[in-house]
Amino acid sequence: MLRHLLELGYEHIYMAGGANDGIDHRRWIGAQRICGEPLFQERRARLEFVPLGRSREVRENRYREIVRQAPFRRKTAFFFTSDSLAMEAMGIFAKWGVRIPQDAGVAGFDNSFNAVHFSIPPLTTIHQDIREKGRIAVEELIRVFRDPAYVPQSVNLPVSLVKRRSV
Repeated sequence: MLRHLLELGYEHIYMAGGANDGIDHRRWIGAQRICGEPLFQERRARLEFVPLGRSREVRENRYREIVRQAPFRRKTAFFFTSDSLAMEAMGIFAKWGVRIPQDAGVAGFDNSFNAVHFSIPPLTTIHQDIREKGRIAVEELIRVFRDPAYVPQSVNLPVSLVKRRSV
């Protein structure tokens, strides 16, 4: 996703998630790999993690701060660690007059049903195969129940970019 945002000319990219822990932290670590790539260096891009908080009230306050501080004069994008956070932010940004994608790009992660059918504009996102993810999780859980000494394996599944109109 970050490569795509850079290719579109975005210079300041906020990666935003509930907190810098768990899956949000793992996605942030993965995102930081782009910083060493020539395209990132050529653009003099900035990548920043924004912990949004777990409650909607806390997140709304963070969005308000972001809208006040974000350098919208530069090409700015927000990459959220989930589609639900991206869509929530899009709604709040719209209330405060931030137009997507004219003023800021917004992208998510999950390719959720809501992102496909209810996002305005349609949300650019990362697709992951949730069924496969669930199947593997159940297999690992069954192995743990059958053999308490078994150590569950970490599995990285492929993802793909779904280009829509929010960036």
